[in-house]
Amino acid sequence: GLNEANDEWTFDPFSASITLRFADQYSNTTSLLYDIEDEEVDFLRTGFSLGTGSVDFEARTTENAEFGGPGVGWQDGDERRLRPYSASAGYRLARELGPFWRNRVVGSIDANVGVSSNLIRYTESSLQLGLSATLVVHKFLALGLSVSSSNDQMYVYVPSLAEGVGREPRNIALDLLQSFNFFSRSAREESGFNVNQIRFSLLHDLGDWDLTLGYAGAPELITATDGTRSFEWQGELSINVQWRPIGELSTDVNINSDEILFGADS
Repeated sequence: GLNEANDEWTFDPFSASITLRFADQYSNTTSLLYDIEDEEVDFLRTGFSLGTGSVDFEARTTENAEFGGPGVGWQDGDERRLRPYSASAGYRLARELGPFWRNRVVGSIDANVGVSSNLIRYTESSLQLGLSATLVVHKFLALGLSVSSSNDQMYVYVPSLAEGVGREPRNIALDLLQSFNFFSRSAREESGFNVNQIRFSLLHDLGDWDLTLGYAGAPELITATDGTRSFEWQGELSINVQWRPIGELSTDVNINSDEILFGADS
C-alpha cells in the first residue's frame, strides 16, 4: 500500500501470514510485519498448535533492556534490532469420567497450565494453573470444584536470572510445597505460588427438597488504617434449602468474614 502525505508517498508496512496444517489438531501459523521504509522486520510471530497444547514465539525490532536495580527497574537501551521478545506455552487436559456403578455416577476433570515470559524483561513472567472437576451421583449428589493459581516469579527458579536482578534463587519444588503448608501462614505468603480463587458447590437431593452448599474464596487487597496494604483471604459460605414443588419457598444463609445474612438480606 502507498499513502500520500505532504506531497510525499510512503509505503505501508508489508504483512504476511501463512498457516500449515499437518492434521486435524496440528498446525503452525507464522506472521510477519516488514517496514519497507526502514527496511527492517518489525514483528515476527510463529505458533504451533499441538493437539491440546500450544507453543508461541515472538520477535520484535526493539531496544534491549538493562536492570537498573531495586526501585529503578528495567531501563531501555539504545541498541535497536530484531530480537526475541516473548515466548509462551500451554496445555489442557479434559476428561469425562464414568459412567460407574450401574451408570449412576459420572464426572469430569479439566486441568490447564500456561507459562509465558518476556524474553527481554524476564521478570515479567508467569505461570497459570487451573483445575475444575465435577462428580454427579444420580438422584443423590452433585459436586463441583474449581481452583486457579498463579506464580509471577518464575525467573527466581533459574539462578543466573535471579542473581541478575539481586534476588536469591529459589527451589521450585520447595516453593510449591510451601504453598500447601496450611499450618504456616508465613510459609504460604513466602511462596511464589498464589491461589487466585477457589469455588466449591454441593447439591444434595432430599426428595422434594434440594440442599445447596457453596463456598467461594479469593485474596483481596486490604488497606489498613495506617495506610499499609496487604492481601487478606476473603471467603463466603452460602447455604440454600429449597422446596421443589414451590421454588419460591426457600431459605438462604450467607456467611462471610464480616457477617451472617439470612433470607432476603443474603
